Amino acid sequence: MNTEKTLLLVSDASQDKCLLVDMLGGLKVKLIACSPNDPVQRSVLQHQPSLVLLAGSALVQSWTMTGLPLLLLTDGVDTAALGQYIDNGVADFLFAPLHKSQVMQVVTRQLDLLEGEAIRQKVVRQTLKFEELGELVGLISHEVASPLGNVNTAVSFLLESSEKIRVSFDEKKLAANDLERFLKQLHKALTMCVKNGSNAGGIISSFRTVATNQCLEKLNQFYLHRYLDDIVLTLKSKMKKLPHEIHIVIGESVEMTSYSGVFSQVITGLINKSIVHAFDNNIGGKIIINAAVQTGDSDGDKVVLNYIDNGKGMDKATLEGLLLKRSDSPKNGLTTAMLQRIVEEQMQGTMQVSSSEGEGIHCTLVLPQRLI
Repeated sequence: MNTEKTLLLVSDASQDKCLLVDMLGGLKVKLIACSPNDPVQRSVLQHQPSLVLLAGSALVQSWTMTGLPLLLLTDGVDTAALGQYIDNGVADFLFAPLHKSQVMQVVTRQLDLLEGEAIRQKVVRQTLKFEELGELVGLISHEVASPLGNVNTAVSFLLESSEKIRVSFDEKKLAANDLERFLKQLHKALTMCVKNGSNAGGIISSFRTVATNQCLEKLNQFYLHRYLDDIVLTLKSKMKKLPHEIHIVIGESVEMTSYSGVFSQVITGLINKSIVHAFDNNIGGKIIINAAVQTGDSDGDKVVLNYIDNGKGMDKATLEGLLLKRSDSPKNGLTTAMLQRIVEEQMQGTMQVSSSEGEGIHCTLVLPQRLI
């Protein structure tokens, strides 16, 4: 374990914390206690623990929605109930009376599993990131080929026309109407070259911005509306044969200092999920992305970004299942739970998702406006 991990003890008994603090000496862990009456989500957001230690089986159900590994401190477990506990997220058991060797063994095992899982998830994310970049290169190549092909056609036409004009001039057969027609064709062709060259340049510039940021994953400053435009433009080839629309409703002056490559990966993941899962390809779907700066206190200002689609949506049970599967191997891009974890761990923000059948999905990201 390279960094200190936070363990959250949920118990009303102060002696539980004192006992566990003594038994966990030697491990790089910080033990924080909270009351069972504290709101679950607030405790998780405030302390961001790696593991949760629950003093008593009655607490299991209320903590299942965190997706965190649970260690249950108990006097004993009915064998018939083991499967239910495991299904509810209990990763291991600490039986009373507690012994230091047992506590050290169980906690160390779970932290090692978490570290191994974190490494695996990082490899998965890196692999997917480069797969997405590879796909993006193919899409951009195809998208740029069209305007460059138009430029090539226009230039070839001009070469052929100018040669005819030159021959007519050399033979002193150049008529005024022929020259006038050529000049009109020249103006039209050059206008088309400028327009198509500008389109190709815009696509390449957007691709360079997004791809560079994804590869480097460094903190930089960016204007949110402009960067989202770049992200959407890189997806143009994927979107242009589909009837879906993306609307960005953000002031031009809203800026952030954050990991723009990570941000791009999250937004691209959400858009891909809408295209693949939420929309019927034959019926136009709509995605709205809006954001505003929320003035903060000691934590600093936040950017609150809302991602909304009007797709199929899902029922509560399906949504809860997606958010709980934080260790899934993605079959088609990053899972919803992985996107949530990226937002929490790399962007130091929060991601909340709500949905109901037939009413699309609403995802709210609350991100620090300036990471340091």
